[in-house]
Amino acid sequence: MTSQDEYLSEWVEESRSRGEHSVFLKGMEIVVPKDVFSPDPNLTYSSMMVLKHLRSDDVISSKVIDVGTGSGVLAIWAAENGAESVKAVDISVEALSAAARNIKSRNLEGVISVKRQSLLDGDSDFDYDLILANLPILMEQIVSASDIKLLKNASSHLTSKGKLYFASASFGKHDYLLKTAKEFFDVEIVKETRWGVDWFLYICSKRAV
Repeated sequence: MTSQDEYLSEWVEESRSRGEHSVFLKGMEIVVPKDVFSPDPNLTYSSMMVLKHLRSDDVISSKVIDVGTGSGVLAIWAAENGAESVKAVDISVEALSAAARNIKSRNLEGVISVKRQSLLDGDSDFDYDLILANLPILMEQIVSASDIKLLKNASSHLTSKGKLYFASASFGKHDYLLKTAKEFFDVEIVKETRWGVDWFLYICSKRAV
């Protein structure tokens, strides 16, 4: 079994050496340019954690925002599986260009809008049914400020029965992130282990007022 440190070292090396490539998952072909996060399930498992465990009842006829969309894979999956509307946001111009390219290739421009935006900052919508978040998982001994900020702010942008799907991993300060999530949501945890790494999905339900 690969150790977590070995996995991280291999991930960094492979990510740096890759040029533009196509990823095939869940019936989708996603083109990923160099320097945009790859959802390749042979390289990372955070995207697959969301795709595998995203419940159809939470997607169908829903208003969705995909925060940190990257290549657009989660936004596309939601749109193709019944979402009423999807907003794909990212701070990276390169990521948004990749997402727009993939969205266009699947003729989803009428369902998915693309916007440059940091997390939920400045977002004027407070009635999302579903927030999807597969943010960068830092390989450091610190907690990502972006993760904490999203967990604290997401609830105010959800409908009363809205949910946040948030991906994490054992090398990303999982315990602290989970503690923060539980301060604002009722949290169901899904866990899978790949390459010596524990991958987590927090399914966060808004608490009744």
